[in-house]
Amino acid sequence: SYSKFVGATRGTNLEGEKTREVFLGIATAGKVMKLENEAQARVYNSLTKMISTGNVQADEFKNMLAEALPGAAEAGARAMNMTLPQFFSEMEKGNIKSAQFVTRFAHLMKEEYGSRLPAALD
Repeated sequence: SYSKFVGATRGTNLEGEKTREVFLGIATAGKVMKLENEAQARVYNSLTKMISTGNVQADEFKNMLAEALPGAAEAGARAMNMTLPQFFSEMEKGNIKSAQFVTRFAHLMKEEYGSRLPAALD
């Protein structure tokens, strides 16, 4: 998952340290939520696909990311400073750029779950 994710970010503004930050933000949330490895892999596959296409597609978001990561839709809307209906409307229109979304989403995940990581590792 990580190598595919890194590959998808090559040549984008997410390449390098930002890729690592995104990966760690998502990994933190997954660990705290006790996601199974398969679900965690689906999350990264979803993000990889988003980065590859350039936009966040509503169907892919619902069928991949939101299915694998509980609360992803609400968190995605918060990350983009939108209501849930606005978020889905903007995705449907193709107005949510994946690089911006992935960065903001991962930052929010780290922010919301980071303080609970030590307990999750016990």
